[in-house]
Amino acid sequence: MGVAVSRLRKGLSVAEAIGIILVVDDSASHRTVISTEIQKLGYAVKNAESGAVALQIINNQEVDLVLLDVNMPGLDGFATLRQLRTIRKELPVIMLTARDDAEDVIQALRLGANDYAVKPITLDILGARIATHLKLNKAANEQLGQYLLLEKIGEGAMGMVFKAEHVDTGDIAAVKVLPRAVTIQEDAVKRFIQEAHLIEKINHPNVVRHFDVGKDGETHFLVMEYVEGETLEKLVAGMPMVPTLAIEIGKQICLGLENMFEQGVIHRDIKPQNILFSDSGEVKIADFGIARDVSNDNRLTQEGIGLGSLVYSSPEQISGKGDFRSDMYSLGCTLFELLAGQMPFPKDKPLEWMLERKFTKPPRITDVYPGLPKGVADFVAKLMDPNADKRFKDYHELLRVIEKMLENLNSPGKSLLEQWVAKIRGH
Repeated sequence: MGVAVSRLRKGLSVAEAIGIILVVDDSASHRTVISTEIQKLGYAVKNAESGAVALQIINNQEVDLVLLDVNMPGLDGFATLRQLRTIRKELPVIMLTARDDAEDVIQALRLGANDYAVKPITLDILGARIATHLKLNKAANEQLGQYLLLEKIGEGAMGMVFKAEHVDTGDIAAVKVLPRAVTIQEDAVKRFIQEAHLIEKINHPNVVRHFDVGKDGETHFLVMEYVEGETLEKLVAGMPMVPTLAIEIGKQICLGLENMFEQGVIHRDIKPQNILFSDSGEVKIADFGIARDVSNDNRLTQEGIGLGSLVYSSPEQISGKGDFRSDMYSLGCTLFELLAGQMPFPKDKPLEWMLERKFTKPPRITDVYPGLPKGVADFVAKLMDPNADKRFKDYHELLRVIEKMLENLNSPGKSLLEQWVAKIRGH
């Protein structure tokens, strides 16, 4: 209500105060039908007949949510979404299509869509989707289940994460809201709940704790440990890290991965963005959006969403296979980035180049960091070997090698992490 009142004071109409929806569709008849239905719900509507026009409107006018058609000439919905995210990262986007294609869903989510709906869609369902995403995008002081959402702290293909407070106990937690497109089918919801409970049993200092799963209306969410800190991606920000510190961080990640594997879980999306570094110097693995229960080969989310981030994915994972050694490969890519200050497979390179390097010619870290100690360079190369059998046979062997490296580097131990975080925090 506070947002609506403040917008009314700016001179906007009641409909604009409730929400401004941009409908993007190359079909004039489709735009008319959708716009008319949305206006019946009390929203203000803007229309765009192409992706280019939509981007111009988003760049220059106030818009609260976008309904974006996939199949359009010129800039299709995916290309439009990709450019849109460079302009407005937080703007809710619901993709609309006449095709119920799992690959379209996966691509839309990875490009940053918040939801996905197949046409024709009923007014009730469309209204519920719009209301949910507007509520989440303006989530301060909104309640979801037993949690008051305080502020958005993260967002990815598998949902938005909020800092939240339990309304009865006052406990602070992180609440991850799953995209409706992921949980639209009953089987997917059932599988998600079953395997979310599997993650709850993991209790390790280097893994973010998962406490509960919940549902509010059509919205499914996870309740997790709230970590006061930042991701490694933000803390490092492309600056090379001294070998001792990088390997100490790698050790903590390995300890978490080892515990997860002992519980029958592999992560499949290890990367700097998914590693949290607390203000007290703790390293924690986060984001289990595509983790897998290796005990029964089920998946936490919709079938087919298992690739992870291409830059960090192992060759066998790209091929639709892989085991715990894929997490080792992703750890190698992460350490490469921490040590070199750049990704091993830059995103601006052609896809064909990246795949060739991953499958046949892995990059050598000494090409960009020639002064790196040979033992550390060999260790990263072993982790990133295209052949999984040439990596480490288990985490026990991997951790033994890490301990030996740290001994050779004269590491002061975990206190180094505390010193580093205190330094970057300016304490």
